[in-house]
Amino acid sequence: MAVKKPTNPLYFKLFRTKPRKGDLRRFEIVEATLRLLKKDGSSAISIESIAKSMGMLRSHIAYYFPDKALLFREVVELTIAIGHQFLVERMKSLKTPKELLEGYVEATFQWCDEHPEHFYAIFIMWEYSIKNKAFMDLSNQFRKGGKERMQQIIMSGWKDENSKNSIPELAREVHNIVIANILEYFCSDSGMTTQQMAELTKRRIYQLLGDKFV
Repeated sequence: MAVKKPTNPLYFKLFRTKPRKGDLRRFEIVEATLRLLKKDGSSAISIESIAKSMGMLRSHIAYYFPDKALLFREVVELTIAIGHQFLVERMKSLKTPKELLEGYVEATFQWCDEHPEHFYAIFIMWEYSIKNKAFMDLSNQFRKGGKERMQQIIMSGWKDENSKNSIPELAREVHNIVIANILEYFCSDSGMTTQQMAELTKRRIYQLLGDKFV
């Protein structure tokens, strides 16, 4: 069966060189898994259901991913990498601390809007991290990346030299606000759009940071 190119162009930005045939097949399987996540949720996914959705034999999927946990791990790893690239692309023209802060929040909820299946993968990461160290490590990596990015943004616009030692904790709290509002968007009946949720998130962040942030 011919290998299809990934539909998401951000996949190719993850490679410095042209991806090999095996890489493209893995991406194809990951994309099929994400489509099923969006359609049916994680409990309905199996190696068999993925193979069926792709018109392939189970053995062809199992060659790359012998079990569902290994497949989900790669789905999560690629989702985190693609999400990072998505934010970089949306924020690369922003300059001032305020633009960067608001751009980060807006890009995050734009990511929610355009690729909800990626957040279903993030939810799987949190579910599996309760008992699986590999997923716990991915969760820690995800949180660390968000916190460090926010710490840099806050530091660039912080006006009070005497309280700069509070920035790491503030960055952690800001990241928690973003995650909490993502969960509220996906897991409640708030009726809010991603744009409305982004505006609410920005207000909550500015309340936390106060007048010490430009």
